[in-house]
Amino acid sequence: MTQIVAQRLLADDATVGRWLLDSRATTVSLTQKTMWGMVTVECAFTQASGEGRIDPGGVVTGTLKIAAASIDSKHKKRDQHLRSADFFDVKQFPDIIVEVDSAAAVGSSLQLQAHITVKGVRKPVELVATVIESRVDAIVVEVEATIDRRRFRMSWNRMGMIKGLATISTRATFRRAN
Repeated sequence: MTQIVAQRLLADDATVGRWLLDSRATTVSLTQKTMWGMVTVECAFTQASGEGRIDPGGVVTGTLKIAAASIDSKHKKRDQHLRSADFFDVKQFPDIIVEVDSAAAVGSSLQLQAHITVKGVRKPVELVATVIESRVDAIVVEVEATIDRRRFRMSWNRMGMIKGLATISTRATFRRAN
């Protein structure tokens, strides 16, 4: 069924138009191993905005803007460090931006060609989105991506404490714009 939903999303004239991110129904989280791989730190970004567009013929574009300062790991001192120049440098770079340039239905998913900008560094990335729901008034997708933070000038790693890649998980709900 999901395969049909992904293909139908791009082919159905009913989905053509502008879609706005419903920030109250959207979650963006980050997980990263620390303490030499023994502990997984889980964070949520609590502020996001964005929009998407589906044009006739299934051309998809969109932008997701995440307020970097909204990171919340449930540990005040760690959150302050994550907001500092060692990591997100939120004073100079307040937003994490994901720009979707195109989408293609591949199997049960949407293959997204996108760019991610973190800390002023813009990199191309291929993302896989699963269409959870597609209705006349709402589209819900889930995306999980593995990111090497060092590609975005986040190289702080005292005594090698931070291990592996970060995982970004997003469940985004879009509502049809009027």
